Amino acid sequence: MKTFLYSILLLLLSLSLTAQNTTLIITGKNKQETQIIDSISYIKKHDSPEAAKIESRKIIKTLSKSGYLNLNSSFLTTKKQDTLLFHVELNQKIQEAHLYIDKNKINTSPFLKELKNDTLIIPFTEIENFLNKKYEILETSGKPFSKLRLINLQQKQNILIAELDFYIENKRTIDAIVFNYEDEKKTTQLPEGFQKFLLKKYKGKDYNKKTIEEIKNEINQIDFIKQNKYPEVLFKKDSTIVYTYLSKNNSNTFDGYIGFNNDENQKIKPSGYLNLKLDNILYHGEQFKLLWNNNGGQQKSFNSSLEIPFLFKTPISLKGELNIFTQDSIFQNTKTEIGIGYLLNLNSKISFYYTNTESSNTQNGISDINNLADFKTKFASLGFRFQKKSTQTFFSRKNQLLELILGYGTRNASTLTPQKQIQINTEYRNTFELNTKNHIYLRNYNFLLTSNHYLTNELFRFGGMNSIRGFIENNLQANYTSYLNTSYIYQLSPKIAVNSVIDFGIFQDKTNKTNLNKLNTIKSFGIEFNLETGNNNLLLSLVNGTIEDEKTNLYNTILTICYNVKF
Repeated sequence: MKTFLYSILLLLLSLSLTAQNTTLIITGKNKQETQIIDSISYIKKHDSPEAAKIESRKIIKTLSKSGYLNLNSSFLTTKKQDTLLFHVELNQKIQEAHLYIDKNKINTSPFLKELKNDTLIIPFTEIENFLNKKYEILETSGKPFSKLRLINLQQKQNILIAELDFYIENKRTIDAIVFNYEDEKKTTQLPEGFQKFLLKKYKGKDYNKKTIEEIKNEINQIDFIKQNKYPEVLFKKDSTIVYTYLSKNNSNTFDGYIGFNNDENQKIKPSGYLNLKLDNILYHGEQFKLLWNNNGGQQKSFNSSLEIPFLFKTPISLKGELNIFTQDSIFQNTKTEIGIGYLLNLNSKISFYYTNTESSNTQNGISDINNLADFKTKFASLGFRFQKKSTQTFFSRKNQLLELILGYGTRNASTLTPQKQIQINTEYRNTFELNTKNHIYLRNYNFLLTSNHYLTNELFRFGGMNSIRGFIENNLQANYTSYLNTSYIYQLSPKIAVNSVIDFGIFQDKTNKTNLNKLNTIKSFGIEFNLETGNNNLLLSLVNGTIEDEKTNLYNTILTICYNVKF
């Protein structure tokens, strides 16, 4: 029993000794030197003597960079086992450096062109910064293996005298980019048009860290591709080759629901919502979108588009789009559009669009009352689009976007004189990161249609999750609108976030004859919950919207549940 108690006592004693901290005390040879050392603000409390010794070496390095090259240091014995006493004699401090450079080298070395003579006098503490800046100039110009060093060092009192010696290698440029795939059998995951574009853009560019970073960032803009690791570089005697490592990214998305109900004639009618996006299915970089919406009553909409980039392996893209919108039994609009774009980068392009719209008034004899008429419009538009993928997959639906479209066209209505019209669309959105957990999301959208006369069936339709939240989908109409979506996002975990909804804007409807020039205000408030599960995203949205000075009523609150599947 006594043996057991002694063992317990020894164990507790050893644990208490182990738990003791080590205090590091650094002293100079006099009070003035000790004050200089204390001004560095070193860490005094450590978990072990080894950690304290590591800190003492850091202090020596800091003092040496400050000009105390002649210092002496040693550990002193002390009676206290939890104290490490470190003594430093600073001695004379070097204040400045005189660097001598061969005149012939100055004249033949562009990175030294700002030097007016063969002697450079700088504070000692600026030596490292000077050498780093000069090397950065060489590295940026494609000479990463160049070397800079100081030789023949001498000290005269508080001055360091040295010669600047350097070797400058021949310029290196990027000669090739190799695309490696995680699945070696699927070598077409990055279409040839994308490869050719990247090779043409970066081949012949000076090799440096910035260029490699640009290649990485540009590939990251491709939705259907992800990089498994940072690009690597193979340096040969006469060439420089960049290796990238790619695999398929799940960028195809699907969400929606389909239901059935009976109308007043006991006929079954479908209702629901379907949103589908397919990327690179045929390995040509194409993107197909399909959006179908049917509320089972007043509205039906069908939107589909197909875009093919790098047509014939050139920076030219081709896009076709079909939109069909039916409002109750009042009218139906059919819009077809074809666009030709030129890619400036993988995330920006300029485009030309030709749009044809036909509208049919399905009401008989009451066109004048509702300001409806059959019409056809033809528009030619010029657009610019810049989109940058978010670095955080959680906010992928909130990528940075800037889009401008300006169109000019003619409307021919069955009962009205032809009208010359101008249409302007602008959109900007971005997510601003305050810190890892807090973000601010902003989106601004503007639409303007100018005409001497407006028809109800040609107005812009908005409202819903993709415009002003808190309203029924496409329930608002306007010839002019400008609105701002804002959200404060708080990330509870890497996969869970909640955000506020504060949307507000203005709109004008010149088909409303009682208030032709009135600007109506709209606003909405609410909250959203986001959850990522693997490749899927669940969004719960609870938002209340009001127009003008309407009172906020809870029964106007709209609950939206979206489950987006990536594959």
